[in-house]
Amino acid sequence: MRWVSWVICGSALASAAAGPTHDRPAPDEQAMREAMSSSLGDDEPFASSASYAHYLRSRLAHHEGDHRRALDELRLALATDDGSPFLITALAEEYARLSDLSRAERELRRVIELAPNYQPAQFLMGRILFEAQKFTRAKVHLVRAIRLAPKAPDAYLVLSQLWLEQGKPDEAIAVIDELSVALPGEPLGYKRLGLALAEKSDLPRAEKILVRAAERDPGDFEVWVALAQVYDAQTRTAEAEEAYSRALQLDFENRDVLLAAGRLALRQGSPSRARAYFDQLMSVTQDPEVAVKVAFSYLATRQLAMAADVLDTARRQDLDEPRLSFYAGLVHEKLGRYLRAAEAYAEVPAAADLFNEARLHRAGCLSMLGAHRQALELLRAGLAERPDYLAAYPAYARALEKSGAARAAETFLVDSVKTRPAPELFEAL
Repeated sequence: MRWVSWVICGSALASAAAGPTHDRPAPDEQAMREAMSSSLGDDEPFASSASYAHYLRSRLAHHEGDHRRALDELRLALATDDGSPFLITALAEEYARLSDLSRAERELRRVIELAPNYQPAQFLMGRILFEAQKFTRAKVHLVRAIRLAPKAPDAYLVLSQLWLEQGKPDEAIAVIDELSVALPGEPLGYKRLGLALAEKSDLPRAEKILVRAAERDPGDFEVWVALAQVYDAQTRTAEAEEAYSRALQLDFENRDVLLAAGRLALRQGSPSRARAYFDQLMSVTQDPEVAVKVAFSYLATRQLAMAADVLDTARRQDLDEPRLSFYAGLVHEKLGRYLRAAEAYAEVPAAADLFNEARLHRAGCLSMLGAHRQALELLRAGLAERPDYLAAYPAYARALEKSGAARAAETFLVDSVKTRPAPELFEAL
């Protein structure tokens, strides 16, 4: 069930008592008690202290993800406060969290019959009907929720998402425009809608909406990143890099953005700017995966020497990642730096998955350097340890040939084909 969506995912009950909700990290138990206590306004009275205590326990269980226990506590709260719209709506939310949408809908119908102007119930009914794909009925309740609380953003966001689900982005934009009138300067609606449009690859609309969000909140890191990705997808690289730059002003150590900005600079033909981004990236982390990604970014633009420098720098940091040595060997080998390549391949430990391939490449580099005896010894050791590793047979034959023993290489392959008639060996022969 898509219960957690791009709309505000806080409790409808909390929004009723305390106004609009905001994303925040999960609080500890004491903080939850304080937050729940402060969220109960004068307009949400409880029939008894027992009802109030059970409600508090239900919220603790809710925040812990134990929605079954939250249900039980709410039922106990309702035992002494049976007609409370607040508690019945909370009960409906817990049913929804447990994917029992039909039961949640029944509970909300009971609330709406008792108190048709209770906005949290109207909003939650619209949200549940939306999740159940009952779009026409959902619109009725969401519009009603907006009229009852025009300054609460939740219903606008769900209604906008509903229009998007129906393939009507202009109607979705109109809803968020209404929110901007109700809450002048509020960036949340434009941000969420812009992100959703970008995810759907509706790039022109996404750009327009995200620009509005950035105008309202220039300090929103996520909006600038999304704008950069939208510009990049439209091959507007200069604007994309500018948007990444704005994002980095807000979080200059963000690894994903530094990597994306560096790659963008490379595609623009500016290795100096790319180097600045990548150097900053490498200074904030020693994750070998990052070094590999940077090296591959250089390789994608055929800058092999820069890729080799990145990998060599990472190797010197002793990060215990065999891939760094193996990829460094491949790049140096491609550049014709056979000695440095052989040294890199030699660093790959025997326990690594890439060891056998690294040994073959190392032997090939040694052959190119004229170190034929050492190359042949490596390959003979490989054949003895892994006779089923077919790639070693052509490599050994090539090493024999380069050492001047062409006839011995031919004889070796003929004998090998007799015992292992594999395509690789026939091709080598």
